[in-house]
Amino acid sequence: MAFAVGHGAQGRLGILVTGILGFALAVVFIYTNSLLAVVVAHYLVNALEFIIGGAMGIEWG
Repeated sequence: MAFAVGHGAQGRLGILVTGILGFALAVVFIYTNSLLAVVVAHYLVNALEFIIGGAMGIEWG
C-alpha cells in the first residue's frame, strides 16, 4: 500500500493501478520465488505501456 501511495503524483488512478500491479507482482514472486520473474513481468508491463501509449499518442507521466 505504501508503494502505491508513493505514486500519489500520478493521481488516484495512478495509485490504484500501481497498487494492483504491485500486488500482482508480489503474487508472482510468492508463487515463483524468483525475483527474475518479477523483473521480467515488470519489464513486459512497461514495454506494453510504451507501445500502447505510443500507438495512441499518449504521454505518460
